[in-house]
Amino acid sequence: MISFDYPEIKGKFYPAIPVVLKANKKQIKLLAVIDSGSEVSLFDKDSAKELGIDYRLTKEIRNMNGVSGRLLVYVHRLEVCIGNRTFPCKIGFSDERTTSHNLLGRQGFFENFKITFNETNHKILLE
Repeated sequence: MISFDYPEIKGKFYPAIPVVLKANKKQIKLLAVIDSGSEVSLFDKDSAKELGIDYRLTKEIRNMNGVSGRLLVYVHRLEVCIGNRTFPCKIGFSDERTTSHNLLGRQGFFENFKITFNETNHKILLE
């Protein structure tokens, strides 16, 4: 079991955890909000550039609808590390993303863990 405290971001607490993305023998550590409303994970396009990924070059392009509207998302399969677990995960990048947070969505992430949100104590448990 891995436990994380919600970090405070701009005066609010979010169910966000540290995530390491790996590609092209590079890795970056980022914070991502766990989002059950997102089908795939969505990260800032600058993260793709840091990893040496031309994010628009992919066979999987999706039109996704979310809270911030409709997005054209370029999906890649990357290695993700959370705690001591590493697994492949679908990660999307978009030119149209307007949210300020990276998001961990259902596909590739949720099936790897039993996720418990403890909103009262601002904690996340991953089993």
